[in-house]
Amino acid sequence: MTGKGVYLAPGPSGAHNWHPMAWSPRTGLVYIPATNNNYYFEKTEDFEYRAGRWNTGTTSGSERPERPALKGPRNVLLAWDPAGNREVWRVPADQGHGGTMATGGDLLFWGTGDRLAALDARTGEELWSAEVGADPASPVTYEVNGRQYVSVAAGLSSSGSPRVWTFALDADAPRDGQDLTTAAPEDVGLSSEVLARIAPTMRDFIGNDRTAGIMTLVARRGEIVHWNAEGWRVLDEDPLKPNDIFRIFSMTKPVTSVAAMMLVEEGRLSLDDPLSGVLPAFADVRVYDDGELRAPARPILIRDLLTHTSGLTYGLFGNTPVDSLYRASLGALDAAGEADLEKRTDVIASLPLATDPGERWIYSMSTDVLGRVVEVASGETLDEFFQRRIFGPLGMTDTGFHVAADKVDRLTRLYYRTRDGLFAPPAPQGDRYT
Repeated sequence: MTGKGVYLAPGPSGAHNWHPMAWSPRTGLVYIPATNNNYYFEKTEDFEYRAGRWNTGTTSGSERPERPALKGPRNVLLAWDPAGNREVWRVPADQGHGGTMATGGDLLFWGTGDRLAALDARTGEELWSAEVGADPASPVTYEVNGRQYVSVAAGLSSSGSPRVWTFALDADAPRDGQDLTTAAPEDVGLSSEVLARIAPTMRDFIGNDRTAGIMTLVARRGEIVHWNAEGWRVLDEDPLKPNDIFRIFSMTKPVTSVAAMMLVEEGRLSLDDPLSGVLPAFADVRVYDDGELRAPARPILIRDLLTHTSGLTYGLFGNTPVDSLYRASLGALDAAGEADLEKRTDVIASLPLATDPGERWIYSMSTDVLGRVVEVASGETLDEFFQRRIFGPLGMTDTGFHVAADKVDRLTRLYYRTRDGLFAPPAPQGDRYT
């Protein structure tokens, strides 16, 4: 302090100002563009507050002592752990700041000086940059036809022409989940003691003949802290291993729903489209109502398929006349080996609805029909769409409708619980396992 006033850091334009921050749920970090500056504050007897001004007590004619030197760079990007109340890393800016944007692939995009830079969100290491012009704004990201893009406006306050720059992320680069590493549980805020309870509990399930084998994995912030295989791939013959392959059955449903929502996002489907607009076979569908067939109160919409409120049923879990029709009709297809989705959907369209669309939730063949909607809207078979748009980009090399011959020795055997213990139906033969 000198005289009446004092230099304080940060000053009115320092610390975090208008530049947008970002947060990543994967890293748990907040990314803060910060400015390290100081400014002279003075207490005067004739001070008068003025709205919209800095109100530092100084005027243009104030006599000020020499500004003290600052330690470190003027502008930095700071990664802050709010849970641990600590700084994780910081990197200096070229000059001024732009905004920040974190992605699910652990990238952090940041405008610095006249560049747009991509950093490793965990370490702050700069991975890529491009010159875009002065004062880059906040970057945005979006996807078109399965490819991710990043755009940023720059040059808005310079003498040159402002531009919007767009960059495509490398479609062949490793994707989220392909390079998970291991860590100690405590390093990511978990407890080794608690995680140690998992394996004994799973062994109890196996010892009581509730299942043949169980695999458990716990990961946080991109780090695997527990991965354990207990029991058998083939009961009493081949122990379960961490890279063995399981049938996921109805977990195919959320994958199909993701595929449909990708098409909605691209404007190729609408949630409020009538199903018959995509699959005309559903135009004349009828509702079973106390022994009679009648027209539905409203058409089936695409959103009804996603929420299992379409009026369709499964035939497996109920004992209504409609369930009986499902069992007979779809059972005949199965017996004939007709797995074609188009044929199955046409058969479903010929069966009556159990309720009016939107009236009631029924776990049903809705997602099967939605899969056919994806095929028609995309022009690809469902497995082609899954591989090209979802499994391929995510590096899910062992996920699909079938298991190739060279991976069959990793496929877990299917068992059913009976009163006498676990029962294994005959294993399918050949190189295509569903």
